[in-house]
Amino acid sequence: MLLDGARTVVGRVQRARETHGVSGVVRTAGARVRQWAHRIEEHHWWEAVLADVPQARPMPEGMTAGRLPREDIDKAASLPMVNFAAAGERYAAGGHNWVALDETDRAAFGTWAFPGKVPLRVGHRGWATLPADVVGVEDGATTPAARRTNVAIAVLGVMADTYTAEGMRSLVAKTAVGNRPVYMLLSRAGYRRVGLMRSVWIGPLRFATFTDVEGPVGAALEAELGGGLPGKARRTAARLAGSLRQRTGRAG
Repeated sequence: MLLDGARTVVGRVQRARETHGVSGVVRTAGARVRQWAHRIEEHHWWEAVLADVPQARPMPEGMTAGRLPREDIDKAASLPMVNFAAAGERYAAGGHNWVALDETDRAAFGTWAFPGKVPLRVGHRGWATLPADVVGVEDGATTPAARRTNVAIAVLGVMADTYTAEGMRSLVAKTAVGNRPVYMLLSRAGYRRVGLMRSVWIGPLRFATFTDVEGPVGAALEAELGGGLPGKARRTAARLAGSLRQRTGRAG
């Protein structure tokens, strides 16, 4: 098995060399090392206060929305947000796999929802804790055939109605800064921005800052995410980041 893995790596390097040349391979490898060594991501956090969201839109003809039972996960196999390795863990953590099923009983849209928490790489052990009456929404996806059907906003409406009936107060979600399609979707569904999260990876270290805070849920997210690493580690990470930026700047 180890020999097969080594052969695979060697084969990839040889193909890359033939395609890009030796200098291209070196540049690509260097870029990936720098990305591992220092990466920054920015996300907007959004909240939909359930008492204020617009009336749910009708589902597209022939589609129905609901929470997919764990034993039916295969119906969502065509969705890129379905990671079968992680699905079991998410169900075990109390996650709800919301889907829109089409006339063939296959998922046309899907997203995950987590009462009281949300998966987050910079969170403690991969999770961020939310207030108990807040639902975290994560990893939405639509099949190519269902795009332009407004199925996503219809499902968000069904989710809002369901969680309102179950006594929840709001839904929260995050989007990468610059992701305009999802920005427009959430705005139309009644979501409003409550904060900006900046996540920083420096080698194995990671931490986050939280700014532009709005409302009590934004404040809760800031308290949960904005502290980042303990002070000494955070100062070390910032110092390493500054040193790395200087080196890469001189190299450029």
